[in-house]
Amino acid sequence: MLVHQADPDAELYYNDFDMWKPNKVEGTIRLIKGLQEKGLRIDGVGMQGHWAFDFPSNQDLEAAIEAYAALGLKVMVTELDVTVLPEAKRETGADIRARLQLTDEQNPYVDGLPDEMQQKLAERYAELFKIFHKHSDKVSRITFWGVHD
Repeated sequence: MLVHQADPDAELYYNDFDMWKPNKVEGTIRLIKGLQEKGLRIDGVGMQGHWAFDFPSNQDLEAAIEAYAALGLKVMVTELDVTVLPEAKRETGADIRARLQLTDEQNPYVDGLPDEMQQKLAERYAELFKIFHKHSDKVSRITFWGVHD
């Protein structure tokens, strides 16, 4: 493998979005097992964390972490952020041509986040980090998306 030749200590990860959704977890596991059967090394998965107050559910997140770890994979949470904005049409793809018409309703906090929402955001992060801590033997890294969270 070229990566191994260039850097024998490099770790190889499959990183994607919505890696907590049960169907995506199943598909990702099939993909990784198929790559492993071909002799390709996968050290871990990256679960992109563009999340909200209502997703992923704590149960789905924990189940995903456990499923990936059961394959002997390290789990990273990448690009972690929790949106406080009302949900618009949620784009789950990577098509950069998709454009969303912005409206005032989609950003009700132009003058700053009210204390009530700041508290709700802090509670959501605490919930998530409680799960990460519980699975600290499986979750090897957490990185944040952006500079505001």
